[in-house]
Amino acid sequence: MKFIFFNPHKSAFFGITLLNFVSRIHSTTRYKYLIDYFKTNHQHLYLFVTPSSSSLPEYISRYVPIKFEIFLWAIINKINPFKIRLIKNFNQITKKDIFFSLTLRTFDNNSPPSIPSTSQFLKVFHITHFNNFTSVLAKNLKKINPDILVAENNLYKNVLYFKKHFDFYRKNVYTLPYVYEHRFNSHLPYGQRLNKCLATGSLVNIKNLNDSGQFKDFEDYYHLDSLTPFRKTIYENKSKIKKYIDSSISPVFEHKPKYSSQKDSFLTKLVNSLYNGISLSKHKYFKFDIVEKYNQYKMFIIPEEIGLPSVGFVEGMACGCAYVGKTDPMYTDLGLKPNVHYVGYDGSLKNLLAKIAYYQNHPKKLEKIAHAGHKFVTQKFNGSIVAKTFYKDIRSLSKTKKNNG
Repeated sequence: MKFIFFNPHKSAFFGITLLNFVSRIHSTTRYKYLIDYFKTNHQHLYLFVTPSSSSLPEYISRYVPIKFEIFLWAIINKINPFKIRLIKNFNQITKKDIFFSLTLRTFDNNSPPSIPSTSQFLKVFHITHFNNFTSVLAKNLKKINPDILVAENNLYKNVLYFKKHFDFYRKNVYTLPYVYEHRFNSHLPYGQRLNKCLATGSLVNIKNLNDSGQFKDFEDYYHLDSLTPFRKTIYENKSKIKKYIDSSISPVFEHKPKYSSQKDSFLTKLVNSLYNGISLSKHKYFKFDIVEKYNQYKMFIIPEEIGLPSVGFVEGMACGCAYVGKTDPMYTDLGLKPNVHYVGYDGSLKNLLAKIAYYQNHPKKLEKIAHAGHKFVTQKFNGSIVAKTFYKDIRSLSKTKKNNG
């Protein structure tokens, strides 16, 4: 049984891409722990690689052989390139195997890779950022007939927007929780921390990114201009609530990103790419040490994307900071109990401030929650444990499909 990653070198979520390494663009490698697990615990790391899957822009990638990019990607991410086995054809995948892919920037466009819907191997798709080009993604996945969809929340159970667009998928979405990187740790005694709430996270105005209809479905359904509306509320009211909250929330782009078309010259494409990369690298969210920041405060909030938690909630809790989050199934389904492992609130600013004020006046209760949350996260949401559980569950589902097929 082979676990096969689809074009992981193209996505910064699986590790540092060649593009990001060369351009020094910061990105969150939130699923690299899966690559690390398989490279450590399996004889080979299996990658399904398509010829046009470079992380580099097309006007550059045409001069870089894909095998060479894979080799460099492996070295950059401390993977033994001689342990990698490349798969280039679906005929090489047996019905015992597991095919795993992210959908972001791969299956959410009008030219997705062609995968036979009748394939007998297990097709597993992680639909992180399913709010991007939702109807296009849903159309493409329906043709593929996925066996398992994966997200950080059971979208089928908890998100009506998902059920509206992915009506062909009528079963639970496998919940793969976020994990924290080892650098996130608690090292400042709780009593020495500021008795306030830290608010953090990036803020995106989707109207600035909607030239191609990227969030048209989202806007039509929710009538909002942000994926994280409560993050926007805190950002706009930070001066009024500074008694309770120190806000480090900041916009991703100070200026609208520059887009290139196929008709643009090489120089125009290069300039636009550099402009966007430099703009993103100057984002205030990347300009401070987030681990130190979490260690400075007794509690924190990183308001959720609609339908999905933020990876930051796990990271902050790993730093021993009490998390303030919505009382919502996206957390309770993971085993987190409000006011036991985290401070629960109802999603309103009024209730949030009331909860913060209460725990500012009851520091011992807050410290108990912070410690319980830290223990839960470090025991349940570290990369090796989550990856091992995920592989065990997916392998079991693969055997079930084989037996039923």
